[in-house]
Amino acid sequence: MQRRESCHDHAILSWDSNGSPVQAKGKVLNLSDSGMAVECFDRLPDRSIVAVAIPQLGRHGLATVRYSTQRGLRMITGLEFVDRRR
Repeated sequence: MQRRESCHDHAILSWDSNGSPVQAKGKVLNLSDSGMAVECFDRLPDRSIVAVAIPQLGRHGLATVRYSTQRGLRMITGLEFVDRRR
């Protein structure tokens, strides 16, 4: 089982929605070598591919959306990294 580290850095998420590029900012809740949970206002489509950048940590790469659940006005989204080399 992967250990997830609590994190409070900001992430930039980019994905394609019906042929149009979309970008959102989110707050990283936790992070591991295999994935992360992020909080943002946008619902990311399940199983979509998302480009992720965490500038404060110098990390970037691609991830697959595993789940999105609503918490108040925000969405909590679980992402699994596609390329773990980041």
